[in-house]
Amino acid sequence: MARLPEFDWTLISMPARHFSWRIRANSLWLAGQIPRRPRFDLIIATSMTDLSYLAMRRELAATPRLVYFHENQFAYANAEIDLDICLLQVKTALAADKLVFNTRYNQDSFTAGARDFFLQFPDFPPAGVEQEITHKSSVLPVPIEVQRTDKARLPEKRRILWNHRWEHDKGPELLLAILDDLESSGFDFELVLCGQRFRAIPEALQVVLRRHAEKIVLNEFIEDANAYHAAMRGCGIVLSTALHDFQGLSILEAAALGCIPVVPDRLAYREYVPNRFRYACGRDDRLVEARGAASKIIAVANGELTAEGLGEAIFSEFGWPSWQRRYRELIESMIS
Repeated sequence: MARLPEFDWTLISMPARHFSWRIRANSLWLAGQIPRRPRFDLIIATSMTDLSYLAMRRELAATPRLVYFHENQFAYANAEIDLDICLLQVKTALAADKLVFNTRYNQDSFTAGARDFFLQFPDFPPAGVEQEITHKSSVLPVPIEVQRTDKARLPEKRRILWNHRWEHDKGPELLLAILDDLESSGFDFELVLCGQRFRAIPEALQVVLRRHAEKIVLNEFIEDANAYHAAMRGCGIVLSTALHDFQGLSILEAAALGCIPVVPDRLAYREYVPNRFRYACGRDDRLVEARGAASKIIAVANGELTAEGLGEAIFSEFGWPSWQRRYRELIESMIS
């Protein structure tokens, strides 16, 4: 909305809480917020919206619909996939005229998940769903909002940034295992924790706060963007332990500001993080992953693994200047 002010926007949103209720029932409330005689040229919904219900509204039936998938529940790191929510997202995809995914990994995992899902039907599986989704899909990442500077950057090479939400899908158990491995190897490091946290703190992060307290130089969720970017500029390494990441904005932003990424060899990271910075993923073996990540971190800190030009390349590929025109053209193509 901020980057394309030439359009007249109407924003209808809900607070990010009560996920299980919200994703199933949000359209019931959203429908009541739309005027009975709307004059909208386009509806843009996220993959968290039950667009199939909204599309049944007579006054909206002729309005073009675009769905942006920033995630999909088929590839979510749950012990058991919620097929009810997966079906809702498939129906939302089918109710849209166009679909946009933030990464190829997101699109591929969604279409594959839908295909496998329909194979479970006892009878009357729908035909052609995967082809229809693929036909109307494209990939446009969420552009990053950072300010690069020409000033000499003096990061602490041994300062590790972990800037993820304090939730189980971001791999706090693996983070703890990596820090323990670094500690046992005698590697001297500093730790910055500035991800969003909630009322319930995962047990592994509670252990991190106790066991590695002397290594933590910053432990704060920073809401101000400038202060957050300044904290990232002071770090030499940005670490991901995620079990689920459909784009990885926290990694992209930190890398664009000069941090060297150390990430697992999975998820969307394969699309933009060079192989030499991705640590091998063990088959449910956390210690194998921790050892691999720790060795990458030590190599980066010792200057054995460098990333000349990576920050500039990521900013060039994912910054708003590279995508503003594409987003404008997409919207114009649907309202013309």
